[in-house]
Amino acid sequence: MLKRLRVHHLVKKCVNSYKYYLTSLGRMVIASGLKLRELVLIPSLSRPTYLLAS
Repeated sequence: MLKRLRVHHLVKKCVNSYKYYLTSLGRMVIASGLKLRELVLIPSLSRPTYLLAS
């Protein structure tokens, strides 16, 4: 998982350590994902399933 995040430049490894930190791009991606979940996914899960088909 960490390798994929590093390939996409979302996290960077700290020097001489096992720790990683988010890059500025990673922070924007995480914030966008959380906002998307809050505004789209959670409200759609609360709707009845018969409304989702139409």
